[in-house]
Amino acid sequence: SLSLSLSRSIYLSLFLSHSFSCLLITWHFSSPSSPSGMIKFRPSEIAAGAFLTAQHILMPEETWNSTLVHYTGFTRSQALVPARAIAKLLLNAETSKLQAVRSKYSTAKYMSISKLPELKRAKDLLTE
Repeated sequence: SLSLSLSRSIYLSLFLSHSFSCLLITWHFSSPSSPSGMIKFRPSEIAAGAFLTAQHILMPEETWNSTLVHYTGFTRSQALVPARAIAKLLLNAETSKLQAVRSKYSTAKYMSISKLPELKRAKDLLTE
């Protein structure tokens, strides 16, 4: 149903945003010599990229339309830049040392969103 898809999309967006933000914070504080380019996305860019990634994974038939441009403030091509970074993070999540966020979103409370087999669709974003 549409309601279930929307709920899953919201939880997946939250999971992706949270994961990416935690990773950036960890990189920043764990390595003072990290290049400043590592933290190059504003929170609004991370949110738009996470939503684009979630939409691509859960509702691949949907397009990035004028409503999404209006509410996110980003075109699809602009949101695709952080979405690719998020996709790389997502595809390496199982082997990452940072498992707290992935664990949190694997619970029933969050619809086990971090365990979805559809997450592998993120790979397609890397080739666009």
